[in-house]
Amino acid sequence: MARKRLCYPCLGDVPSLLVNIINARSGRRHLFQILVDTGASHTSMPAGFAWSFGHDNQAAGVATTEVKGIGGKSPAYIHTLRFELIDPAAKTWTKLVPPWRSPKIPVHFVEKMDTQMGLIGRDIISLWQGVAFRPIRRKVSSWEIEIVL
Repeated sequence: MARKRLCYPCLGDVPSLLVNIINARSGRRHLFQILVDTGASHTSMPAGFAWSFGHDNQAAGVATTEVKGIGGKSPAYIHTLRFELIDPAAKTWTKLVPPWRSPKIPVHFVEKMDTQMGLIGRDIISLWQGVAFRPIRRKVSSWEIEIVL
């Protein structure tokens, strides 16, 4: 079977793309900008975004952990989500074409994550055949992400 290559233009100089994030229980989808971070072990989101995906960080029985990153140590809440890549070559945005969907994975919702987007870590990246980042030289510097499935 031939490998599928997806090439995503980045928004400026940030290696990010738009993905569907799916609540593993309800199946509700949300289009979301996310950073592809090869240095991150786990896929993570700002803690305040949990409600957007139907999760409550304060609910009884929510698993917690402590994460360590550039900002130091921080508490994190663990919720289950699925991620879908969107085919950048699809001809219409009225029906987004998902060429790949992750299994249900635990996602860290981090208290001290002060970004307006989440990040895809190596837990998801390792499910792909490969990922590459290429600079695009135009009037304004930009990047392209190539994902091989």
